[in-house]
Amino acid sequence: MANPIDILLTLLIPALVLLHLFAAPYTKVEESFNIQAIHDILVYGYPDPFSPDASDYVRTYFDHATFSGSVPRTFVGAAVLSGLSRPWIGFLSSPAQAQLLVRGLLGLLNALVLVRFRPAVDVAFGTTAGRFYLLFIASQFHLLFYASRTLPNMLAFPLTTEALRAFLLSLSTSPKLRPSSRRRRLTLYLLSAAAMLFRAEIALLLFTVAATSMLYSRLSIRSEVLPAMIAASIIALPLTFGLDTLLWRPRLSSDFTLPWKTTFSYPIWPELQGFLFNAIDGKSSDWGTSPWHWYFSSALPKLLLNPLTYALCVPISIAVPALRRTALANLIPTLSFVAAYSLLPHKEWRFVVYTVPSLTAVAAAGASYIFTRRAKSAFYNFLSLLILASIPISILVSTSLLSLSAQNYPGGHALASLHNLAPYTAPGLNLTTSSQDRNQTRKAVHMTNLALQTGVTRFQEIHRERSTPDVLDFASWVYDKSDDAAQLHDPMFWESFDYAIVENPMSAIGPWDVLSEIKGYAGVGVRLSSSEVKGDEEQVLFPLFVLPTERRFSAAEELLRGLAERFTRGYWPYMRLRTRLYVLQKGEMPV
Repeated sequence: MANPIDILLTLLIPALVLLHLFAAPYTKVEESFNIQAIHDILVYGYPDPFSPDASDYVRTYFDHATFSGSVPRTFVGAAVLSGLSRPWIGFLSSPAQAQLLVRGLLGLLNALVLVRFRPAVDVAFGTTAGRFYLLFIASQFHLLFYASRTLPNMLAFPLTTEALRAFLLSLSTSPKLRPSSRRRRLTLYLLSAAAMLFRAEIALLLFTVAATSMLYSRLSIRSEVLPAMIAASIIALPLTFGLDTLLWRPRLSSDFTLPWKTTFSYPIWPELQGFLFNAIDGKSSDWGTSPWHWYFSSALPKLLLNPLTYALCVPISIAVPALRRTALANLIPTLSFVAAYSLLPHKEWRFVVYTVPSLTAVAAAGASYIFTRRAKSAFYNFLSLLILASIPISILVSTSLLSLSAQNYPGGHALASLHNLAPYTAPGLNLTTSSQDRNQTRKAVHMTNLALQTGVTRFQEIHRERSTPDVLDFASWVYDKSDDAAQLHDPMFWESFDYAIVENPMSAIGPWDVLSEIKGYAGVGVRLSSSEVKGDEEQVLFPLFVLPTERRFSAAEELLRGLAERFTRGYWPYMRLRTRLYVLQKGEMPV
């Protein structure tokens, strides 16, 4: 019978992922391609690949045909998530709920692979280590916050985590046995597929894992490496070639004509094009550069969050002879991957997020070693108490980071505010319309660039037109995303809109009324002083900013301010909020 503690820890991970999803339900521009693609596939489906109108269909209905980005991205992840979501769409009442469903399914999938990693930790390091693994994962912020976000890295994360799980299990079995060989092949297969489909940098992780397997497990190129990579190629490449060529062809020049006038399309492989653009041409540096040590000095500590995991527990795992071999076998490929990837000047934490489960497992092994020896000496007992105390502290820090991060989506909040304030009966995602829908007046809203980057998606545009030629139209809204400077300075441009979401109400030409002001994150501070509050800025004291806005009580804030003035000379951590966007409604022209 399963231990209640293990059941609770297992359920804790998906529960926390969903908590992070509902606390911050909107998306940012980095997630835009996949979330928009999922919407378009759910609503409009796929064009007929044999139809001469396939390209026109994509240009008409798909977001990427207008906002393509610097390099193409694969539609495979979007296709999978839309397929998983489709059976449940009929139970929802709005497109905004569909976005939550899509993200929730991705989050639960990532939570599942994190939980499935735990039995491998049990086998390699013991049951206590498995429990510490789940506790450490539960106290991290980035992994839980981004598990449900449609970044390409998080779409690849289930494959990489399953691969590293199989790799860890292979280390716990004699390399000569068939299960060990099968797990090594699975590791290489999953990493190869992830690199081909989602993120090319995973090929580097594939190389470091394969090299480590050769060192530790006598990996066979002929019977393990080649079969795994061939199998991955047979499955992954036709997927990306077929789907991405179909949907990207209207946006990219990929056609060629044979002498007898037959037209074909060059196969489009998004990850290869992205690799050539970012790594070979060096274009990724245009997005900023970081010092060579940034992954080790900043990214990994932030990902692991609890400083004892990398400052104490990992070194213990290396120092203890009984743990050393398996610990090093996990650390060598992951840290070698990070070190090699550090050679590229452009760095982001999400490029190395795949290493977190393995690093956390090694840290859990060290924590388990200390904890199981707590009765043997006062020193081990002290370290055990320190580790146990660090977990709730890390959870508190993670919760605070969640509260701060949830304020970074003013665009999503602004559009939701507009929909709440403007009377309208929204059509469902299933394209059904009623006479009431069709009798409503069509409205137009202009949205500034900040709104588009901080939460506005096609799912959130709940009144947008979702009809195809074979479906009755309804009085949908027009959501304008123009950013042409000449247009924005033309009074006639603004005459065509009923509503606007802008950063500065003075930028909207003509008479406009402010419906609502949307505040967003503006930093943190520790010194409470009314003189530091500028304009419309608001200070939300810790821990009140952890609570939803409607649960914050002014009496509690007054109490905290009184305590700060009396005992800490006015020092108290707080979050600053500032008006980021204004929701405007067309006003009456003066007579």
